[in-house]
Amino acid sequence: MQKLTKRERYYKSALKCKYGLTLEKYNAMISDQGNSCGICRKPLSPPPNRNVCVDHCHVTSVVRGILCQSCNSMIGCAKDSPEILLAAANYLERIINEPS
Repeated sequence: MQKLTKRERYYKSALKCKYGLTLEKYNAMISDQGNSCGICRKPLSPPPNRNVCVDHCHVTSVVRGILCQSCNSMIGCAKDSPEILLAAANYLERIINEPS
């Protein structure tokens, strides 16, 4: 078994404390998502990486998946609201498809 660096040990501990995830479960979640962001499908770098986020419900703390930092910020700015995100998608579709 490979010895973890200090940073990896801290990350492993933080995953467990903040989200109740073992490093093995975290890695399995990433693998189950095809080693990519759960939204945009951008490839995810291996941990510990600051550009990879554990997506979770801020009310229940239930972990939903692993996202890139951009997608995690996007749903956070939308206050985790599917309605806001759908309205934003509809807005973009309307603007993109408007005749010039």
